[in-house]
Amino acid sequence: MDYISEIKAFYSFLETHQLSASAIALWHALIHIAVNAGRNKFAVKVSLLEVKAGLKRQAIYDARKCLKENGLIDFEVRKGNQAAIYTVYGIASECQAQFHTQSPIQEIVSVVETQKHTQLQAQGHTQEAIQGNAPVIEPQKHTQPDTQIYVKAQEYLAEIEPAAEKDSFIQSVNNVIGSFFG
Repeated sequence: MDYISEIKAFYSFLETHQLSASAIALWHALIHIAVNAGRNKFAVKVSLLEVKAGLKRQAIYDARKCLKENGLIDFEVRKGNQAAIYTVYGIASECQAQFHTQSPIQEIVSVVETQKHTQLQAQGHTQEAIQGNAPVIEPQKHTQPDTQIYVKAQEYLAEIEPAAEKDSFIQSVNNVIGSFFG
């Protein structure tokens, strides 16, 4: 398990999944322990997690439940004073396949929204205006889409088999592009 790759994959995961600050802190503590232990399954006491994650006992219980529900870890509570056994699932190699929950169209919409956001910033609008807390002046329409949209579309087209699905995908991409650049 490569520490840096796991952190990068985790932040990619966070782009499509909402976790609490406590869950994020606990994940970091657990991945650190896993990497140092050299294995993804280990026992660790709550008191150590309190120190490493900076969380109280109940926050750890809530955060680990959240991490388990999101498929990032598993844990087994043991009887008495025994430490719980945690299994941390590496997501770096599986990030694109297992946690890729956005459809191709959603990804293209995301690229278009990012371009719109960038254009607003380039025009000197404040963050408040971009978030809708102040009047927003509509950006000028681009004359043509950024090549990044076409690159994303080509990546997905290569993966689509039936011709009918390709046609449907192309139509959807054209609709997204038309709504922004039209």
